[in-house]
Amino acid sequence: MHAIFLAMLRALFSRKPPELLVDFHSHLLPGIDDGVRSFEESIEILQRFQRQGYKKVITTPHISEQFRNTPEIIENLCSDLQTRAERAGLTIKVACAAEYKVDPTFLDKLKSEERLLTFGDKYLLFETSFHSKPMFFDEAVFEMQSRGYKPVFAHPERYHYLEDDLSWIKSVRERGVHLQMNLMSMAGVYGKEAERRAKTMLKEGLISFVGSDLHRIKQWQNIETALNQKLGGYTFLNKQLI
Repeated sequence: MHAIFLAMLRALFSRKPPELLVDFHSHLLPGIDDGVRSFEESIEILQRFQRQGYKKVITTPHISEQFRNTPEIIENLCSDLQTRAERAGLTIKVACAAEYKVDPTFLDKLKSEERLLTFGDKYLLFETSFHSKPMFFDEAVFEMQSRGYKPVFAHPERYHYLEDDLSWIKSVRERGVHLQMNLMSMAGVYGKEAERRAKTMLKEGLISFVGSDLHRIKQWQNIETALNQKLGGYTFLNKQLI
């Protein structure tokens, strides 16, 4: 009986976090947005992802009026990071897309059919202001979908304008917009309201993807805490991105 009890304890405390395999939505290219500041920090983060069982990281620098990055800038830095990761003995793959801010410049890019950075099957990651929904949100979604993109709305649980009424975000999901939750929301990093909204969205089956939204190595402990939350039983599309 004692041996059985010990075996049960070992099983409980060695419970593995959910096997996501792919992280997308992070800021691991140094010096081009509010993310990491050096390649050394990027490599240390990649090492931790690999130890956690991840096979691939799709990093997504900001593209907005504030951060005027281009696909070429991002792709060149991403290639450099992949090379450095291989030299460090890592097997994890590094890819890139972008996190676009819904602002006038984003609409201009869509309407001019400028090349945009996507991941997987033309998934396009975008965000809005945290405090107010942009007046042209519907127009942006229409433009994305009409050009064959699959919109992915970044961290909807963090937007203050949602408050506790999820009827609007449900209508957005019904229109074919995927929702991506930040892992750190499950650890309460963005406050109790965001954590509550994240858990509600999970329970209602609204979340398609989960991502780290990692900006600094100091946030890693929050990622580990979140990965050990009860995410079992939920189905995400991350594995399709391998």
